[in-house]
Amino acid sequence: MAKLNQLAIDSKSELLSEQVLLYVEREMDRELRMTRILTDLFHEVIDAVKYKAELIEEVEELGVAAQGSDSMAYLRILRVEGLDKGKDIMNLIKET
Repeated sequence: MAKLNQLAIDSKSELLSEQVLLYVEREMDRELRMTRILTDLFHEVIDAVKYKAELIEEVEELGVAAQGSDSMAYLRILRVEGLDKGKDIMNLIKET
């Protein structure tokens, strides 16, 4: 009878270890997927920042030649409005 009990314990232990292994494998797969998603997102952000930096450089290069143009005045207005919106958001964050 003791041998039967030991066999039952051993089989339950083996089943439990297989279940734990399966759980660990699933968690590792999930973490790997999340890592891939975050890596892709970081690459997108880096590409967007590079694009914006190139655009800013182009605008600055053109800015000297276009100081008096309407488009530069429009860009200045947009910049001021953007800064104002940013300040409003920061104030809202501070209040909450």
